[in-house]
Amino acid sequence: MIVVDSVLNPNIKTILVKGEPGTGKTMLASELVRTQGKGIYISVTTSNRDAVAYNPILKDLISKGKLVQITYGTEKDSKIDNPSFNSLDALLESVATAAGKLGGSLIVFDSWDAMLLETIRKSSSSSSSSLSARTTSLERTKIQRSLLEIAEASGCKLLFLSEERELKTEDYLFDSIVILRRDIVSGRLFRRLEISKLSGSPISKRTYLFSLNEGRFTAMDKPQIPSPHRFDVRFFIPRKHGKASFSTGSADLDNFFNGGMKFGSSIFMEFGGHLQTELTLPLFSSIECNFLASAGSCVVIPPSDVLPEMIVDHVNPYVPPSISESSFRIGSYELRDNPSFFPLDPNSLSKTREIFWEQADALKGAEKKPCFWFVGLDTLEALYGLEGILRFSVMTIQRVKYYEDIVFIVSKESTQSKKTVAGVCDSHLKLQEVDGALAIYSIKPKSEPSCIEYNHSSGFPQVKLIPIV
Repeated sequence: MIVVDSVLNPNIKTILVKGEPGTGKTMLASELVRTQGKGIYISVTTSNRDAVAYNPILKDLISKGKLVQITYGTEKDSKIDNPSFNSLDALLESVATAAGKLGGSLIVFDSWDAMLLETIRKSSSSSSSSLSARTTSLERTKIQRSLLEIAEASGCKLLFLSEERELKTEDYLFDSIVILRRDIVSGRLFRRLEISKLSGSPISKRTYLFSLNEGRFTAMDKPQIPSPHRFDVRFFIPRKHGKASFSTGSADLDNFFNGGMKFGSSIFMEFGGHLQTELTLPLFSSIECNFLASAGSCVVIPPSDVLPEMIVDHVNPYVPPSISESSFRIGSYELRDNPSFFPLDPNSLSKTREIFWEQADALKGAEKKPCFWFVGLDTLEALYGLEGILRFSVMTIQRVKYYEDIVFIVSKESTQSKKTVAGVCDSHLKLQEVDGALAIYSIKPKSEPSCIEYNHSSGFPQVKLIPIV
């Protein structure tokens, strides 16, 4: 994982992770400890101590003798077998001993704020609320120096978790600073990570989306789309359609659609911002391949920035030639020497609609094979203007509903007719690039976002969704 590897690079000895409660600091810490291979976890508050006790990654490391848990400044819990200390000197001695036994560990302080206040409270007669900023800063520096000496002597790294929002001057003494946030993007909650400092290394990418799905910290990046010559290509293995719904070819996508795409439904897909359409091709090729491999058919009017050949390249390697030749058609406004392409009329939207329908009818044949219809709305709008776009969409939606097929109508951010056409479709989805990752969510009906990843390990594109939870 690129974020974890960056933070744990050999130049980094001290790491500060900041974030409000619930942003995922403990989950990130567990992933860092797991990657480091061994650790020492100092818990200050009861909630942090319990979080360690119920974290599956940390529990596994404890059971293997790869993690030592130490409690500081709280009463010992008889249910948790770990040493507990009430003085800083005793704590430092215990940490030094554990570090000597587990050299090369990641030493975690959860939380650094609470540990600092606990220490100052024990060393002064005043309450924490009356402590001066100067006193706090001096104590912080003194404790950090002692801990750094322990770390350097044992080859360990130090990880400090903090719930303070703002960066302070003394925070920049750490080698690496990571900030975790929960941000609202397009009315949806997204978890975001920012690398604010990385000593000795350039920060190639500062922000990432991440998820805590299934109790694991997972940072997301731009989905990888390898060329077919880079892996062992195999024919697509289809997922069965349901009694009243079509499968997308992906278990995760089917779950996103609450069991699959309902027969006869119309799905409006909006591409947000400056999303590169190329990033979405494996998503649609999964649906197309599943239809083709399940004795179905596909008819496509591509988006304006996608050549018909690009669509063919993302489908044909994964289905037998006989199937693609007989059941797969892509519209084009230029003459192309390929049996999968059919000419559209650049001068007449109504004529283009007739040609589009005729191609679908021919593919369905006498046996009425199910058909996946795909319409690049921006292509039509660019050629014909706004007049007639709604009529084209409504009539196509009605035809799809009559045949109990499925239609995707895709638009760009700048497509002027998107709001009107989205209003007549059964559902409205949005694909959006956020911090380099490809996010998907539903506007109608409303859903929370997930990130899309592509897996080609089986020899064909498989779509994976990671919920942003």
